[in-house]
Amino acid sequence: MHGTHICTHVRRCADNRSRLAKSKSGLEFKLRLQQFIELVRAGPAQRAAAIAHARAHLAPWVTGTAATAPQQQQQHLLELQRAVATLAFPAAARERVPAYRALFQEVRGAAAAVRGGGLLGASWTRTK
Repeated sequence: MHGTHICTHVRRCADNRSRLAKSKSGLEFKLRLQQFIELVRAGPAQRAAAIAHARAHLAPWVTGTAATAPQQQQQHLLELQRAVATLAFPAAARERVPAYRALFQEVRGAAAAVRGGGLLGASWTRTK
């Protein structure tokens, strides 16, 4: 998924934040996680940007400053910890560690679902 498309979907999430909160959707978190993974995938030159992104856009989902239920915060914490740990490994090593290889594959799968409307659904094809 290209960064521009992610940004478009993140804006749609922001425009529909109350609706997503009512449905207890983790869509915005997943999109922000996708952005983080793309920064990590870009290599060491983007490491500082990835960390700044995690602090600004992922940490609030864990610290309670984003409107999430406690059980969602715990799940987001686990996902965030796993994603941030990828910074410790060079790209080749991430491919050899099954948990991290799976994370990058899961994120690609989530990106495909967003592109195909699977996570957003038909009603999300335009901003309401």
